[in-house]
Amino acid sequence: MHKLQALFAEYYTEELHHSLPVFHQKVASDILRCQTGAYGSTEISCGDCDSRKTVLNGCGNRYCSGCQKNKGALWAAKQKLKLLPSVNYFMVTFTIPEEARNCFHNNQQECYDALFCCASQTIIEMLSDKKNLGVKNLGFFGVLHSGGRTMNYHPHIHFVVPNGGLSNDLSVWQNGRADKVFDVTEACEIFREKITEKLFAFNSTYLDLNTVQDKGWHVRADAMGSGESLLEYLSRYLFKSVIAESNILSWGDKKVSFQYRKKKSNKLMKMTLPAKEFLRRFFYLVLPKGFRKVRHFGFLSAKPLKTIPEIIEIISFGMISQAEAIPKKKNESSKVRCEICNSTKVTMVYTKPSQQNLIQKE
Repeated sequence: MHKLQALFAEYYTEELHHSLPVFHQKVASDILRCQTGAYGSTEISCGDCDSRKTVLNGCGNRYCSGCQKNKGALWAAKQKLKLLPSVNYFMVTFTIPEEARNCFHNNQQECYDALFCCASQTIIEMLSDKKNLGVKNLGFFGVLHSGGRTMNYHPHIHFVVPNGGLSNDLSVWQNGRADKVFDVTEACEIFREKITEKLFAFNSTYLDLNTVQDKGWHVRADAMGSGESLLEYLSRYLFKSVIAESNILSWGDKKVSFQYRKKKSNKLMKMTLPAKEFLRRFFYLVLPKGFRKVRHFGFLSAKPLKTIPEIIEIISFGMISQAEAIPKKKNESSKVRCEICNSTKVTMVYTKPSQQNLIQKE
């Protein structure tokens, strides 16, 4: 039983369950049933050392820290294969003013979509300006975080942005500066104008929005070199549920203690909350059902004008659009390996949940 599951087992009550939306109830149910047999089991055997073991399947819910703990490293390894050589990467972060948070939480789907839309448009507008990069064929992706370090509601998006792009005819790669992607003050003004216009279009009566037309909506750009450290940073947050297992310190006497790092000093701090408040913050940060918190744009999207191997060919050898695509590298780290001998000759056989578990699940 992992920490979050044990915590839920002790403090998640029937009263709380019936007060939550159905989707939140399912999140809690999945966490409580994870690795209990409710989702079946898998027999893992190795063809080299003949070792064999049976594990109870996890729930797979993206808010279950037990199921997500190993996915971050695999995701980061996969994304590193898409990094471009000799290109400078930036982490461009878009945040909203505190006064707009209630509007965002009460209209999550619309507001988060607006945040992605207006932030991505701002990046494209800034980088296509001749004062900056001066090209429109870009490729970047964004990751939405709904909470801050203390599990407070703090929606923001981190974008992974290479400071480079393809020419109009897609034949030449143009690199930008290593130390600056664009002027963030100008980007703030563009972003603020775009998103306030969109928010007022669908929710003009929300009073708090009147106070943020001329403030907040910050944009920050941090140089991240080759981009590898940025991907590793994002992977730790992308697959941590609402809080990382390692940050949960203890619980008891109807209280939960966890650690977090102070923003500026990076000093490790401890916070203790009533268990009821901890669970309230947890569910407050759950995203709408099916919401895509990672979105790709330009040549990183599903249907790019040029694939990553083709762009690497252009950057590395200066070839034009007729160049053959470089074969994709295999991500060896994603292969299942035997825990005993590290062999990849692993066979996994799935067994459905027992009839008793199926009845309990219903």
